[in-house]
Amino acid sequence: MIKDQARFDQAYEALRKAAELPRFNDHNIALNQQRFRHLPPGRDFLERISLVAYTAALPSPKIGIRHLANLLAAKASTFDAPADIAEFTECVQLWRWLVERSAETNWTMIDGLITKAMIQAPLKNFRDAAARLGLEDVSRNFRLLDEKLVAEKEQRKARGKEDPISRWIETKSSFMACLQMPVVTSQVNSPPCSPRMILSLAA
Repeated sequence: MIKDQARFDQAYEALRKAAELPRFNDHNIALNQQRFRHLPPGRDFLERISLVAYTAALPSPKIGIRHLANLLAAKASTFDAPADIAEFTECVQLWRWLVERSAETNWTMIDGLITKAMIQAPLKNFRDAAARLGLEDVSRNFRLLDEKLVAEKEQRKARGKEDPISRWIETKSSFMACLQMPVVTSQVNSPPCSPRMILSLAA
């Protein structure tokens, strides 16, 4: 539901203008490189874990722009007549531009998760809008994509529950491995190596 139509229209127009620009750069990687050049190297575990904590606390600029995906979802909910097809097509194109530019500037796993959220946020609204506009093939494609992402999420959750070695990583591996590996492996459909291999590397 759009609560402030004037502000909504202003934000949508700003997104349209941004998509017309020749490039997109959030400067996050360059800024962080400058930060790290001023940090002293860790000489022991305590200093190294302090650097890890500092890095983990760095904010992602994508946290602010992720709401643009919700804006596009809300925009799609307003389309209900064949005359809206052109605007709907533009809305989808803006969504594609947004997620592609976001993916190109991912620096951390958090960035990746935010980009993934922006991909999924408007799918149901796009599906329903396309159906209302008589674009059955387009509606089906958005439905299948949404169902695929949901199914992959459930598969990852089930994999973690069924695999006892994942528990070994959490309880028997090194401190850093037990913090990182379960999180990383729960976010990918095909982990780059098996949990048993991860455990052997973390020992």
